[in-house]
Amino acid sequence: MVDEVVVHANPGAGDLFGIPEAELAGWSLAALFSVEDAPEVRRRALAAAAWSGDARLAEGGDPVRVTLVPAVWRGRDALHVLLRETSSEGEAARALAEARAVVAERQELVFLGGLVQSLVHDLRNPLQAALFALAGARGGPRGQPPGEALGMLERKVREIDAILAEVHEYAQPWRPTRLPFPAVELLHGARAAVLAGAADRGVELVVDDGAAGFEVSVDPPRLKHALANLTWLAVEASPPGSRVTLRAGRDDDGRRAWLEVDDDRVAPPGAEAQAAATAGRGARRRLAISQRIVEAHGGALRLERRTPQGLRARLLLG
Repeated sequence: MVDEVVVHANPGAGDLFGIPEAELAGWSLAALFSVEDAPEVRRRALAAAAWSGDARLAEGGDPVRVTLVPAVWRGRDALHVLLRETSSEGEAARALAEARAVVAERQELVFLGGLVQSLVHDLRNPLQAALFALAGARGGPRGQPPGEALGMLERKVREIDAILAEVHEYAQPWRPTRLPFPAVELLHGARAAVLAGAADRGVELVVDDGAAGFEVSVDPPRLKHALANLTWLAVEASPPGSRVTLRAGRDDDGRRAWLEVDDDRVAPPGAEAQAAATAGRGARRRLAISQRIVEAHGGALRLERRTPQGLRARLLLG
């Protein structure tokens, strides 16, 4: 407020009065409160000192806690007027919002905890290999030719750097930048990212082009990364001579899109799909990052058994 007139209000203030916040601009301080309570609030405001107390709103007479804080607005003396509901309904709504925030925070901590555990596991192998190569370069009892040992050392250091870069990128808050993008291009992009590794393992990668002409609203680089992660997990778990298939489509009602990766792995009897999907090297990290990307799109990641064998990773897009 400037000169006892509202110059800016946030959506929460608009909700209290049941009108868009922009329509509060121009209201006088006294007009915000009931006839009985407005004089006291105004007296406190003119004192130009911080104050907090209870009052009732002019619209509906709902009780609120009023906090006045001197401020500056575009170079002029101003006043922050903070309003907080004290009715039972308002308290219940606030308690629910706080509980949801706590749940969201705990889910974030669970994700980060799992990511850290996976990170430690994924880093130990290349670190041990790097130390072995370093010992070889020094001419230890298991010595290797210096050039070969240093080459291995460089490869393992680069592997560690790539793991840390990936975790650093996805362990921080972000929001997807959505663009309409052909689903089939996401499938081919994921295939191209792991094609060389699949060829080395003797696994065939196939894209079902039935999704040609079908677009999804996504952050293309990030969703392609998630799909590539899941594709590599499928390749890693598949025996030589098997096939991994990528496809896309929509639910029967046409409202929700999905992308999926099917493989022919043989999972141990009674094993859960999650356990089967995390059996490979770096799998827990890749799976956690992929799930985070999909959930940031308002979707979900589902791991399902196939009959008679195999595993399906399905990305449901919001």
